[in-house]
Amino acid sequence: MNTSHHKTLAIEPVKIGFLHPGEMGTALAEVAKSNGALTYWASAGRSPGNVRRAQAAGIHDLFTLQALCDSCDIIVSICPPHAALDIAVAVKACGFSATYVDANAIAPSTAEKVADVVEARGATYVDAAVVGPPPNGKQLTTVYFSGNEARKVIRCFAAQSVEVRWLGPSRSQASALKMCHSAMSKGQLALLLSTIAAAEHYGVRSHLENLWGSRSSTRPLLEEMSESARRSRKGWRFAGEMQEVAATLASAGLPTSIHQGASTVFQRCPSPETDPQLITISALIQQLLFPEAYDSRQNESKN
Repeated sequence: MNTSHHKTLAIEPVKIGFLHPGEMGTALAEVAKSNGALTYWASAGRSPGNVRRAQAAGIHDLFTLQALCDSCDIIVSICPPHAALDIAVAVKACGFSATYVDANAIAPSTAEKVADVVEARGATYVDAAVVGPPPNGKQLTTVYFSGNEARKVIRCFAAQSVEVRWLGPSRSQASALKMCHSAMSKGQLALLLSTIAAAEHYGVRSHLENLWGSRSSTRPLLEEMSESARRSRKGWRFAGEMQEVAATLASAGLPTSIHQGASTVFQRCPSPETDPQLITISALIQQLLFPEAYDSRQNESKN
C-alpha cells in the first residue's frame, strides 16, 4: 500500500502518546495533531530540551508514564536505539494493552523482542521506520510501517510533508528496511570521516581533497564536507544504530566488522550539546584522532 502524501486525512480523535519527543518525535506529533489526533507525553525524568520542544508543539503533558499508558490509544516509541527495549519493558509494566508503535532505528531481531514484550500484556505491535529529516514542509519525510494493524496508525501521520507506506504484515519488516538504508547512508558517513582523519594523520589531506576534487565521482564528497561535520553531532545516536545494523547483518550471515567500526567512529564524535559553530571539519578530525585528549579538555572546562 502506498498512501498518497498530497492530502491531509481527517481522522476520528485518537489519543497518541510519544516516548520521547525529540526533534523527530515532536515533528511527528505535530503532524498527528494536524490530522485531528490528541497528542500527549510524560515529562517525568526528561531533559529541559524535551520540555521546551513539547511545550512549543502543544503536546499535552501527562507527567508520568503510567498516566500516559492509562490514557492513550496509541503509544509511539521514538528514542535512541539502545533504549528501545527498556522503554517497551517499562510500558508493559504499566499494563498498556492498546497499540504500540516502535519507530526506533533497531534491528529486526530487536523489533521482534520489543513486539514479544508489549504483546505479552495484550498490546498490538506496529513496526515503523522514519527515513529523512523531521517533517517541516520543506523536505519529504517517509514513514514505513509493517504489521497487520498498521493501517489505523498510518492515517494519523499521512500529510503533505510525510509520505506513509505499508510494507506488509511482518512485524519487523520496517525495521529491516531502515537498517539496510542506515547501513549504507550512515556507514558511508563514518567511512568518510575516518578516511579524512587518516589523511590528516599522514599529512596528505590537502592532496586527497585535490584528488577528490579532480574527479566527478568523488567531488560531491568535498561539497558535502561541512554537512558531514554537522551530521556528526548525532554521532552519539548513530553509534547505537550501527550496533543494530551489525546485528541485522549478523542475522543474515554477513560480516559485521564494517559497522562495528562505524560505531566506534561515531562514539568519538561531538556531543549533541556542542555548539554547531564549533564543529568544523578540522576540529572534528582532531577529535577523531585524539579522543582522549579532547575528552580531557572537555572535563577541564567543566571543572
